[in-house]
Amino acid sequence: MSLFIYCIIYSLLTSFSILISFTKLLIYQINFKQKLLLFCFSFIMTFLSIPPISLLPVIIYVPCLVVGSLLFITIVQKHFITNFICACFNYFLFVCLNNLILLICYQFNFTILHMENNPFAECAFIFIQSIIFYFIFTYLGTIIRSFYFGKFSIISETIKTSKITYLLCAELIVGIFIILLNIIYGILFHYPQSIIVFNTLTSIALFIFTGIIIYLIIKTLLKQHQLALQLAEAKAMEDYTHRLEGLYTELRLFKHDYLNILSSFHGFLMDEDYEGLKNYFENTILPAGQSLASKDISIGRLSNLLVPEIKGIVYTKMLTAFIADLNVTLDVKTPITSFPMESTDLVRIFGILLDNSIESGKDTKEKILYIGFLDTEKNIYIKIKNSSKEITNISALFQLGTSDKGSGRGIGLFEVNQIIERYGNCLLNTKYIDGFFIQEIEFQK
Repeated sequence: MSLFIYCIIYSLLTSFSILISFTKLLIYQINFKQKLLLFCFSFIMTFLSIPPISLLPVIIYVPCLVVGSLLFITIVQKHFITNFICACFNYFLFVCLNNLILLICYQFNFTILHMENNPFAECAFIFIQSIIFYFIFTYLGTIIRSFYFGKFSIISETIKTSKITYLLCAELIVGIFIILLNIIYGILFHYPQSIIVFNTLTSIALFIFTGIIIYLIIKTLLKQHQLALQLAEAKAMEDYTHRLEGLYTELRLFKHDYLNILSSFHGFLMDEDYEGLKNYFENTILPAGQSLASKDISIGRLSNLLVPEIKGIVYTKMLTAFIADLNVTLDVKTPITSFPMESTDLVRIFGILLDNSIESGKDTKEKILYIGFLDTEKNIYIKIKNSSKEITNISALFQLGTSDKGSGRGIGLFEVNQIIERYGNCLLNTKYIDGFFIQEIEFQK
């Protein structure tokens, strides 16, 4: 194998390993173009460091390659904190497994020194290891993303601002620094077995320690989110109670005011101005009465929703819709005491779907929002319908990063789909018909 061909093959294999060691466990995957840029960066750095070229000494090459890859992955994604944590965790696991394999090889007297003296064996080792790691990390990444978008995405915003997260990032930076020192020291002394053992123990410790910290952070943030959700539900129920009290007060006042309303007709009747009376009634009395009656009837029907957290989220979103001047209709024909889904998941789904419906409906001329519940013997049906601009590709709305509301949006419906897919008794049907966007959820009891 000629020196030039060896340098090319070695650089290609190393660049492939870099992609595996930093990107496979990312929650928010970087796109193909970004992966290609990272691959090219790794290839150039590696090629320039191989003897006899050696334009980059090992003490510069290794930190630049690792730190540069981490910085690139971090800055190309808006979820930079989450991706930084995932990339570091990915790298710790990669180094851990790599050292374990090297330990096994050392038991058969196949050392780093042998690889350095046999370029074909070195390239074969990197190739086989990369293929094995590719499938392992791809499988683990799929599991991690499934869990995250299924259970943990509700704390995605909290992760960005939590002080505990920044402490974790500091620990990860220290861990990366320790691993880099071990790698540089090992390369300079051709990796004796003692260094391999030390590196293995260090990387395993960092991997386990980081995993425990991540678990504790997620557990803590989930508890905080649950508490915040309970407080929001309590506030919504308090507002709901005050609203009912307000409706009762309005009813009492109406008993006193209806004579004044009738008296206002007297002037028109005395002058026999029937046309003026008609206009006064249609333009002043009737619209005010209809608007008040519509809102009161809709809010009154919340009494059939006997699940406090669902009643709270629906009530809150209805008030938001009223503020946005939407014509809201709530239809709950029969009392509903439970839903066959965890309350946190259902609240998350309602929040996303109703927020989207309100945003979409307020930009239309009709400004219509319909929320319907139907409880039958075998199923519970939920229907959310809003006036909407034309939507040509509904399936695309459920893809990560796709939205009809501009760039940087489109995570909500993807999360809804991820949550519903975890429940075998739940189906979501989405369609666009004659200017209305309709989402129907069916629960089997």
